Amino acid sequence: EKGEGWLERTLEQVCIIDSKLVDPRKSEYLDMPHLGAGNMVSNTGEMIDIKTARDEKLISGKFVFDGSMVLYSKIRPYLMKVCRPDFSGLCSADVYPLAVKNGQTNRDFLFHLLLSDDFTNYAIMGSERAGMPKVNRDHLFAYRAWFPPLAQQVKLARSFDAVSAEARNLESIYRQKLAAIAELKQSILQKAFAGELTAESAKPAAVPQIQAIAANTLTPEFTAKILAFGHDRHLKQQQERTFGRVKGQKLLHLTESIGGVDLGREPMKDAAGPNDFQHMLRAEDWAKAQGFFEFVQLDEGGYRFRKLANYDAMLASAKDALEPFKDKLQSVLNLIIPMNSRQAEVLATVHAAWNNLILDGVAITDRAIIQAAREDWHADKLRIPESEFRDAIQIIREKAIVPDGTAKRVGWQGRLI
Repeated sequence: EKGEGWLERTLEQVCIIDSKLVDPRKSEYLDMPHLGAGNMVSNTGEMIDIKTARDEKLISGKFVFDGSMVLYSKIRPYLMKVCRPDFSGLCSADVYPLAVKNGQTNRDFLFHLLLSDDFTNYAIMGSERAGMPKVNRDHLFAYRAWFPPLAQQVKLARSFDAVSAEARNLESIYRQKLAAIAELKQSILQKAFAGELTAESAKPAAVPQIQAIAANTLTPEFTAKILAFGHDRHLKQQQERTFGRVKGQKLLHLTESIGGVDLGREPMKDAAGPNDFQHMLRAEDWAKAQGFFEFVQLDEGGYRFRKLANYDAMLASAKDALEPFKDKLQSVLNLIIPMNSRQAEVLATVHAAWNNLILDGVAITDRAIIQAAREDWHADKLRIPESEFRDAIQIIREKAIVPDGTAKRVGWQGRLI
């Protein structure tokens, strides 16, 4: 509710876009960080997977921004992508770099205003007629809101920041609790089907023990054991030739996204689907140092799993360590063992893109899923026929593994150009 000293202003009265488009290929811009809509997490202000213009091989014009500006993505305003970087860099031409007019508003207050429902609904109404929903400058700057005095804006913005931080903390806590409850449910069901269920074993006191087990899943050792277990299951079904790095990475991703086992990955959009390559390399390094296994590159391309001297003894130990997670791992392996590498890649990509759409609050349609998994993922995905993505969608529905938004967001690693 507005109070004493509040003034009604348009955005044009309180901020300005005075940045000019520059060529990111010029030497003075090549090593500057670049922010596009894909680097901005919806509704949080978080920035992810930032790379330089050189790393992304940018060629089209970009805006220069600095640490005093608020960046607003004008594409699909319902995604609510706004951020306030504390550094200088380049931003996409589809992002508005808003500089506050001195004395008119506070940058942090403006940031929260652009994330408000009132502004978002206004932005959506002004973009509905476009084939690609987009907020033009005239509509943006015509938005009217009540602004308190600057000192009060600063105070309010700090309160909003504190509430946002607490909300993220609570979200993290409740995700952990939901994961623990899911583990407990599966444990009780397993005992029930085995005829081992008692009143004592069904008590919720098992949750802390489950959380303790889950804590061990974050090590390179645990990931290496999953990879060895996956290869062993492929070998038993004479499908070991399909189990290289690509399929191994998809096993890890689906173990997290479908099995709900947190391996500590931070998946990103890669040419071969959702990937955390450094996470997998740490597991490979551990396995090789222990004489367990390694992945070796083939002359014809790709990688092959190779057993090392201690493989047999360590595999037996790995199976014992994975016993509490055996059912989850087996359900994932049942999906991908019959598949070749590309089929597993497309399945994991579609599942991840679908989950991202849910997190972004986008209406779920087959067309939206394919757009996110194929056209908006990585340039290499365009080489795969659309029919293969539709097949993956059908498998996900038939196998009852439809995403619900609880899996990890797969971040942006690069651009399509």
